[in-house]
Amino acid sequence: MVARLMQLATRGVRLSTDRKNRSRKMFRGSLAGLDVGDEGTVESVEGNTPLASRLRELGVCPGVRVRMLRAGGRLVVQVEDARFCLRMHDAVAIRLSPIS
Repeated sequence: MVARLMQLATRGVRLSTDRKNRSRKMFRGSLAGLDVGDEGTVESVEGNTPLASRLRELGVCPGVRVRMLRAGGRLVVQVEDARFCLRMHDAVAIRLSPIS
């Protein structure tokens, strides 16, 4: 990991130590970009994988409200009355819009 950071630094890539701002920029518009307590409305579940199909079966479908309960490597989210855990790279496939 240190070697990778050094490669990025030599190319002029600026690295942020502010985790909150970094995640918002990288994952803006997805479930992975929410902070604890934030909510959004599902726009779509991208992909045609078994996981995407399973998420749709669990109720993660367009128009449903999602709330972030715990952020980090493993995310805990609430979808209506259900709560479940997702990996960060799986949460990126869930596109959100702000609640209006």
